[in-house]
Amino acid sequence: NYRRINSKLNFDDLLFCASNLLKKNKPVREYYKSKFKFIFVDEAQDTDPLQTEVIFYLSEKENNYTDEWSKVRLTKNKLFIVGDPKQSIYRFRRADIQIYNQSREIIKSQGGIILNLTVNYRSVPEILEYVNSNYEYTFSLLKEDIKKGWHPEYIPLDVIRKKNKACPSLFMIESEKIGNEIPQVSSFIANIVNNEKFKIEDAD
Repeated sequence: NYRRINSKLNFDDLLFCASNLLKKNKPVREYYKSKFKFIFVDEAQDTDPLQTEVIFYLSEKENNYTDEWSKVRLTKNKLFIVGDPKQSIYRFRRADIQIYNQSREIIKSQGGIILNLTVNYRSVPEILEYVNSNYEYTFSLLKEDIKKGWHPEYIPLDVIRKKNKACPSLFMIESEKIGNEIPQVSSFIANIVNNEKFKIEDAD
């Protein structure tokens, strides 16, 4: 009421008003649907329900109209979404992994292609082998949450880089007290960077 009286809007108000306008005003929706030929959404795991509604309303086929975003008939090849549900960490600002999964299934059910990007160019094989074996087990403990859509499933990462037998790639530092590991890790990294026997690909 304060914001209405003082003609002010916060960020959530802007989203709510935009979604409501597209939902209830057919001419406005038709205009903006025709205005954008392609819609690309990056970091889609961080979208909240209102943002998802706006995206789907704008991706709807022309001369189609529904007031439920989940029943939108999508324009072929218009909407392209990139996201990693394992990076969904913005729940405090309403990012919702279930909405992400629902969006994915709607796109798939309407002939959209789901591409899994699994090749890891950054990490050496030893690290990926460690990650794959440990996370496969950890995620297996969350089967019920995964089935309900509350948690992402684990997809193993593919190795592309070759092993470097000359130097170790994975170290474990144990610390008795939380916080004590910070100077240990910093000192350890400094020693490696300044030691010629270790191959450092990104010295910075």
